[in-house]
Amino acid sequence: GTILTGTGADDRGATSGYNAEPPHLYALYQFASFGEGLGKVGARLDFRFPSGSSNDVDTSGYAGSKLGFGLSIPTRWKLADLIGFDAAVGFALTLTAPESTKALWFALTPTIQATDALTFAVTATFMLKAARELFAATAFDVGLAMQVGVQFTPRIDWYLAFAFNDLNPVAGSAIDARSLWTGLNIRFGL
Repeated sequence: GTILTGTGADDRGATSGYNAEPPHLYALYQFASFGEGLGKVGARLDFRFPSGSSNDVDTSGYAGSKLGFGLSIPTRWKLADLIGFDAAVGFALTLTAPESTKALWFALTPTIQATDALTFAVTATFMLKAARELFAATAFDVGLAMQVGVQFTPRIDWYLAFAFNDLNPVAGSAIDARSLWTGLNIRFGL
């Protein structure tokens, strides 16, 4: 199947209450495969447009009301017919005044392909973020998300997901930054 399991950081603001996902556009390109199709490697470029919904930085390093972009290297490995995992490393930049917010993240996503059209995935995300010197930051955010996806057509998926955006908060409790969301993936091929 071709369901995108959301490898990498998630797309919502880390605040309580309702937050719409910022307008988001990405391009994904596979540039290599290994082991007779068992492994794939690609590149992903993300653009996040200002939405005005939130100034909070989410687990992919974006602030909801600011312009941002990201670059990542996603991989997909198939361990058996129905079981595999995705892994990705990426960099995100949100353009804010007077400084930009930078984030470096790694995500690991075990997946179960129940049928050709139904997928279950759990994503663990580890992220380092800072407003000034990225590698001077001393704390990692640790996110955990669970997602179920159904592929309606080769180009359209629907998914439902739940996440803790940071299980290791500097202040407060992990329960303060939880999210429940649904969405569509629509793919346009060249």
